[in-house]
Amino acid sequence: MSGPQDIRQAIPGQLATIPRKAAASSASDPETAVKLPSDSIQLVPSAPMARVHTIHRASDPRFQAGFQLIQRTFSADLVDPASVFKEQLADQEHGKLGKNTYRFLTLDETADHAKQPPSAPSIAGVATFNYLAKSNVVFENYFVAKEGLEPHRALLKAMTDVGASDALKTGKQLSAIAVEADAKEVPMKRAQGYLQLEGLDYQQPPLHPGDHPVKLPLMIKVVNPDDPGFVKRNGKVVGVTSDKARAIIQDIYASIYERQASSAGMKPGQYLSTILHSMDGKDMVPLQ
Repeated sequence: MSGPQDIRQAIPGQLATIPRKAAASSASDPETAVKLPSDSIQLVPSAPMARVHTIHRASDPRFQAGFQLIQRTFSADLVDPASVFKEQLADQEHGKLGKNTYRFLTLDETADHAKQPPSAPSIAGVATFNYLAKSNVVFENYFVAKEGLEPHRALLKAMTDVGASDALKTGKQLSAIAVEADAKEVPMKRAQGYLQLEGLDYQQPPLHPGDHPVKLPLMIKVVNPDDPGFVKRNGKVVGVTSDKARAIIQDIYASIYERQASSAGMKPGQYLSTILHSMDGKDMVPLQ
């Protein structure tokens, strides 16, 4: 993702998160489609539950539908080319990501699956994210849900559930979801249960020549409050240990930004050093 122009709003009628331009993951079939559990929000009360699909291949019609929803939501300079999404799909399919994963999820528009034409599915949301095994967090990239609380909650729950499943495959219980948010996003993310790492000089590095670093709040949604990397007071998570915060940030840079930046001849390491230096002498980073 590039430069200061990354700070923007989605088009009206969408609830969206700033895309991380790390781009895409996996395609759907009846076996791999994720059906939300019985305690999930339903799009239509007392009707069959909305279905979330994990996309494995770019040939899946839902991949194109999800990609087009991202394109309609964000300006062209903020959306990775389709080729980047497809490359990530291929890397995931062929096991090139190691213990990490990349996921591309779509949420059906209707809970009535019989009304979903296979060749032209209508979707209510799309989310792409990385599971980063070393720090045991999900790193949210693109998140778009059509207007309305139900699709937004259903897609967020699906992202959490799929990320938790990926974590279990490495023998871990998912710790948290991390996201870079701008000031316009913070209220929405707080409403979803995200908290901001305070006092952190966090910045997204430039990925292309001529770009500049972008200071963005780094927020997390705690999934496993018993993770030893979280600091509790009176049973409530109030902070992240400095070691845990460093591990998350280093994993984001190593798994996401170094790969992108190196292809353009950029070196994000100096920006990582600045972030880590802002935690010197601190035992924990407060969450607000």
